[in-house]
Amino acid sequence: NRTMWILSEEYRVYLMNQEVWLMRLAGKNGVWSIYKLKPYDALVEPTNSPLPEYNSTVFDEPIEKVISHKIYNANHDTFSLGELATQAFTILETEESKGELVLYIVAMYLEFNNVDGQLVEASGSHGPAVITLEKGDNGGYGFVEYWTPEDGAGYLNSLRDKFPQGFDEELWNTQKYAMVHTQACYESAIKQSGVDTNVHIKELIDIVSSSPSYSSDFMAYIKEHNSEYLELLKYGSYTLDYCFGLFKEGGQTGLHGHIMAWTCREILGNDMDEEHFSYTTGQEWYDNY
Repeated sequence: NRTMWILSEEYRVYLMNQEVWLMRLAGKNGVWSIYKLKPYDALVEPTNSPLPEYNSTVFDEPIEKVISHKIYNANHDTFSLGELATQAFTILETEESKGELVLYIVAMYLEFNNVDGQLVEASGSHGPAVITLEKGDNGGYGFVEYWTPEDGAGYLNSLRDKFPQGFDEELWNTQKYAMVHTQACYESAIKQSGVDTNVHIKELIDIVSSSPSYSSDFMAYIKEHNSEYLELLKYGSYTLDYCFGLFKEGGQTGLHGHIMAWTCREILGNDMDEEHFSYTTGQEWYDNY
């Protein structure tokens, strides 16, 4: 038995076998993402230790760790749907005065659940932020403010008011950082959870390779299973390690080899059109690489 509630064109809620599921349609002709919902008090306790909340007292730590702490503290209470919390960021610009350090960043906060040995994205955010720290006498930093832009119509104007005059607004385009930040968050979640990535990566490659059987063009397979292909990209270096292990054994001259080579090249950032990267099989690409 199944009961459905239509929340919007994009979201549906289903009650199936006494379980509640949220389904989201990605894109006009996209695919469904499915999330199992649990009562708040039934969520699994986080496997990672909660990061400390820093106030205005001075602390002495590497600046990267300070930034990660503040991203966590600014987002965790808002989301808290996942058992694994991760952060990634890029520093766009810094301003330093006698008493303060201002960090202009693009920050990602992403939570995961470990579902039967597979990572499932639960909730998160990604966007520009500004962290203001005060300098301590001992060389450490104390927290002053974690700022994020307004939602809706005031978004751009609030960024322009907060960021330095003349700042390159193209750097606010979060799509520039989305994949590298996501890969960093996946790596953190993998280390926290200890999941066996090889099992799931093999499953993803098998799914991508499964259809359409009528086509000999490997790109048709990637296009038909774009969500699984994107997940392979998100696993980043873990996908590279898995594929390189098979290439090292040799014999990857079929469809799997083409799909693995294309995936590796995109993760590595190789120019897909460079003549010296032409190849007839995935194995040939790896051997030349």
